Amino acid sequence: MPKDLVLYSAKVIPGNEVKVSQMLNGLSMLGAEVAQGRAENLHTSGHAYQDELEEVLRFVKPQHFLPVHGEYSFLCEHARLARERAGVQFTEVIRNGQMLGVHERRNRNTVSTGSMAAAAVAGEKEAQRQGLEVLGEVQLVNFYNDGGRGTGTAQEMALPERANLAFEGVVVAAVDVFRAPPGGAAAGRGAAAAAAAAAAGANNLRCRVRVTTRGMWLEKGKILDAIHQ
Repeated sequence: MPKDLVLYSAKVIPGNEVKVSQMLNGLSMLGAEVAQGRAENLHTSGHAYQDELEEVLRFVKPQHFLPVHGEYSFLCEHARLARERAGVQFTEVIRNGQMLGVHERRNRNTVSTGSMAAAAVAGEKEAQRQGLEVLGEVQLVNFYNDGGRGTGTAQEMALPERANLAFEGVVVAAVDVFRAPPGGAAAGRGAAAAAAAAAAGANNLRCRVRVTTRGMWLEKGKILDAIHQ
């Protein structure tokens, strides 16, 4: 609405520049004032700060903490924060594909005594049976879904080839081949003349070629211009 103040605090995600610009332009056309950018001291991160992570851990009070999502170094730092600043006694950092085992008798009233590796070294069999353990690791394979039209691995979905088509562009050539119709002059000159005209027309082939280009970065006829040159 006119005279509204819109605060845009986020960064523009790469690839969304056009849509974000259209949205902000639309707001301005409606009469709203748009404030954005670091100069306005509005920017905020989409990720929690360390004091916010600590606050959540203190509220939840977990017995064991397994940080997820992010680079491996970030996970290790999150685990360290949980131990040193939030009072979480047992933390574990696992990688994609690692299988974590939880003892079947464990419940909310059972507090384990530490990591499985430490328990095994110390010979604490009872603690080992009550705790968590990295059981092994499997090789993961990513699966992709193409909007409900198919699901499979990168190779099965031809993702490398499709990426090449998107970035390098494609050329589609449509070639129509047809025979030209026999001339109408032979129609009134008898059967022999008509047969001769038909025989001549059998080899009278013609074609029509249409070339279309498509590409993520090579639109607007750039490939076609290169072909013509």
